[in-house]
Amino acid sequence: GATLSEGSYYLTRDVTLSGDGSQIKVTGTVYLCLNGHSITGTANYGIFRIGEGGVLNICDCSVGQTGKITEKESHNPIFIHSGGVCSLYSGTIASSITAVVISSNQNGSGPTYEGEKNTAGGTFNLYGGAVRSTAASGYQGIFAYEDLTNVNVNIYGGSVSSDNYGVTLRSGTVTLSGSPNLAGDTA
Repeated sequence: GATLSEGSYYLTRDVTLSGDGSQIKVTGTVYLCLNGHSITGTANYGIFRIGEGGVLNICDCSVGQTGKITEKESHNPIFIHSGGVCSLYSGTIASSITAVVISSNQNGSGPTYEGEKNTAGGTFNLYGGAVRSTAASGYQGIFAYEDLTNVNVNIYGGSVSSDNYGVTLRSGTVTLSGSPNLAGDTA
């Protein structure tokens, strides 16, 4: 996969990424403006992977704020692990499964093997924009696995929606303030 190193990035066109090797690993503090464009990918366990020392700040500075990060073939757009941080200010993160995952597995989702597990968790901040899961059942907008330390989901605005649960945390805390819109068919 590719590495997105510290800096500011501004999309000038839609981007399509294919295959597991197309994951983008965030290192350092990254500012990404979607600028009304889409990033669509098929990488397992995160189109964007934000781990130790990684901070991804996403916004959409276009007038209509139609920019989005989405997946094809049932993959997670945002995968946070090992203390990584992701903040959404505007734009959309959407998936046909869970849109934002916080996990202990540095290399993927689900079961971990010796040397892959890091229980440092991570943080997701929602200031604006939308996090959306369109799965019929079993998935959420935001999900954190069990047995993690330092898991924080802070929702200050924007919206989280799912046909199942909007937010499910098996570890950590959720902070709600401001005027967020949370919607799920299951409360």
